[in-house]
Amino acid sequence: MPIRQLVAFCTTVILALSTQFVTSAQAGTLPTAGAAPTGSYRLADEDIAPGVTWQHGGNRLDVFVRGANNNLYQKYWTSNGGWSGWVNLGGALTSGQVTAVWRPGDNELHVFVRGANNNLHQLRWRSSGGWSEWFNLGGGLTSGPSATWHGADRLDVFARGGNNNLHQKYWTAGGGWSDWVNLGGGLSSGPGAAWRPNVNELHVFGQGLTNNLEQLRWRSSGGWSEWFNLGGGLTSAPSATWHGADRLDILVRGGNTNLYQKYWMANGGWTDWVNLGGGLTSSPGAAWRSTGDELHVFVRGRNNNLEQLRWRSNDGWSEWFNLGGTIQ
Repeated sequence: MPIRQLVAFCTTVILALSTQFVTSAQAGTLPTAGAAPTGSYRLADEDIAPGVTWQHGGNRLDVFVRGANNNLYQKYWTSNGGWSGWVNLGGALTSGQVTAVWRPGDNELHVFVRGANNNLHQLRWRSSGGWSEWFNLGGGLTSGPSATWHGADRLDVFARGGNNNLHQKYWTAGGGWSDWVNLGGGLSSGPGAAWRPNVNELHVFGQGLTNNLEQLRWRSSGGWSEWFNLGGGLTSAPSATWHGADRLDILVRGGNTNLYQKYWMANGGWTDWVNLGGGLTSSPGAAWRSTGDELHVFVRGRNNNLEQLRWRSNDGWSEWFNLGGTIQ
């Protein structure tokens, strides 16, 4: 074989192998802490992240992604029926980062995306009337949003604005939607946000301008903190999820396209980064099951399919599950 053809062949093989889902998170094992995510791998376009949310009670899990024709697609799991097929909910998404949240104690599911004219768009499902029309909430977003409920009476949405600053918009049961609030910063990704359960603390995370994990915290006793630099070398927006009030997990993609985890414990502080393997072509979306020791992570994997990784307290990390679909 001529040298030029041999080099081309070897390059093709190496690239093919590098995109495979090779995971260090085998069933029954817990990966150990390792080096922080590093590297320079970046998606050419706005990043992609599934929206993941558990319904109160832990018997239903919903996942949302951008699919064909930039429409919003839904796939859900129920404890008595398993996984549904894909449901096309329409729309015209201009970002693949989707966020979804069930309203605590209520049969309301809210989904937020970056839509036409880079505005924030909301879609709502209620048990009494099904899906609403799309609501245009304005803005000038340069990322997909992240949303989180604080009880049933306050809903916060965060996104990156045109100046790379973090912007906030919130809804309260007594006052409706606020205007946009500029919280400063300098983000190179969309945000990941989560209220700490039963505590007046709101935590927001993003990829900083040096690709480190950055944290901003709000407390009722002192308002907004300064930005905290938590290190790393991210190549995605982070996903943040609380397990009760004593554990906070952050999931990101590193420069080698692997999934990385960093978590905070009330009695131990922040851990080192944990490399969970993978081969991600998107940011992750993660959520703890609202009842039970289960952490579920979803990503776009090889062939643009939806991939799931699950941790359980009794058997550790699962293999990756391929749930199909074509995510854009």
